[in-house]
Formats: sequence, structure tokens, C-alpha cells
Amino acid sequence: CDAGAEFQPQANFKLGIRAFLNKVDDAIVENVISEDPSQTQSINAGEAESYGLEVSAEHSLTQSLSWFANLTWTESEISNPLDADQDGSELSFSPDLVINAGLHLSLPGSLMLSPYLQNVGTYYDSTSLSGRKEFGSYTVVNLQAEAPVYSGQGYELLASVDLNNLTDEQYEMPWQFQYPGFNAFANVEVRF
Repeated sequence: CDAGAEFQPQANFKLGIRAFLNKVDDAIVENVISEDPSQTQSINAGEAESYGLEVSAEHSLTQSLSWFANLTWTESEISNPLDADQDGSELSFSPDLVINAGLHLSLPGSLMLSPYLQNVGTYYDSTSLSGRKEFGSYTVVNLQAEAPVYSGQGYELLASVDLNNLTDEQYEMPWQFQYPGFNAFANVEVRF
């Protein structure tokens, strides 16, 4: 379940807040069996619960410049009194904190640039208290560019490019993977 609200205390300032709670009676999780070679095993971990809070803010400074920030805080726990190695553990791959903060800049030709920082907090590769490995925290710099390509009656064609990890940072990830350095993603979207 979740509940939230949005507020607009000023015409150019928006705030949002949302709380969430998720429960699963018979959670299936992945646990690391071996790092080299990379192997995992799916097991029934018992009851899983996660809850948290999302907070967002957006403020227009001028017609062409605004800033935004959002935060997601998550707590999770496995309850399995039959397995002491799982009982009280956090869910795997669930960061405790994710923060985004950046700008929206409107340029001539309806080009929108959005540089932003993304911070990912601590997370684990497994729910095994004795065998898990901790990953995070890291921060990357990203840039999104979006522009309309064509407008018709009742629809619009948009093109966007996401440039991720502009500083080409390298971070270790689970199972001998590494966070990709600089990468790009292009997208074409039709809006009705």
C-alpha cells in the first residue's frame, strides 16, 4: 500500500511526499553461491517487508530554468525464524537511499537540457547475513536532452538522449560486474 500528497505552496514551487509499505509472505530471493564463477540460488526467504518514503521538490526560477530534487529512503527486512542466516536481513539489490538533484534548462528550439546528480546508497547482493557483500554508495553525473522532432494534430514526436556517468566513474557491482562507465541511450517517443 502507499499514500501520498502533492502540494503547491507557490505557483512556481511544488512538493510531493509518498509513504509506502510492501509485504510478501513467501519471498523468493537470490543468494550468491559463488563469485567466481558467478552463481546464485533462488530460495524461499520467508516473509519480506519493505517500507519507505519518497520526497520530491521542483522550483521554477525563471521560465527557462528550474531545479528539482527527489529522495527515496527504503528499509527492508526478511523475517525467517527458521533460518538465522536470513532472519533480520535486508532485501538484496534494494538501496537504502537514492537521491537525484539537478536542473531543467529550456533552450531555443524547444530543447530541454537536464543535468543531474544521482546518488545510490548502500545495498547488498544477497540476503545471507554470513555470505552477503555490501555495495554502494556512489554518485554519478548524468545529462538528459530532449527536443520535439515533429508536431501534428493531437500528437507530438519527441527525441531524447540520456548521457549517463559523464565522469566515467567505475564502481564494483554484484557478481563480478562493474557499473558501466560513460554510456548513452537514445529514445524516440510519440505523445498523444
